[in-house]
Amino acid sequence: MPQVADILGEKSAPVKHYSCGGSIESGVLSISHRPRLEAWARDFKSARVWITFEIGTKRSNEFNRYYFGACRYVAERLAEMGCEGWEADDVHECSKRHCNSLKLMLVKSQTGEMIDELVPKSTRNMSLAQFAEYKEKFIRYWAEQGIAIPDEYWSNHD
Repeated sequence: MPQVADILGEKSAPVKHYSCGGSIESGVLSISHRPRLEAWARDFKSARVWITFEIGTKRSNEFNRYYFGACRYVAERLAEMGCEGWEADDVHECSKRHCNSLKLMLVKSQTGEMIDELVPKSTRNMSLAQFAEYKEKFIRYWAEQGIAIPDEYWSNHD
């Protein structure tokens, strides 16, 4: 399949991607980790770039704090249920496996046996809509395990 550069008669080059966040305050753009972005850009002698602004499409740091608060809450309830050693990160990894994973079909080379394997996907780059769906699965999954997460972890932070 021809690439856009081929159609335009330009030499095709592999796509390089860099993503970063930032904010706009009083009309002034501030880029998070700007020196890292500038260092990445210096790797190219010259290049055409495409810049896209996505306003309000990512979770806020405040929402992430509430989400990890919910993960800590689950870890505490698990400890009360006799499941010692769970941390918020463990709950997050477990939740990704059950609420946001790819199902792969693997074949054991020695026996030919087919195995379903769940591979957790990152939640980092989810849009707000995708994370809202993940959150509902998260709440439902832990409720099925006997842990009801209070609304205080979500209200006013969706």
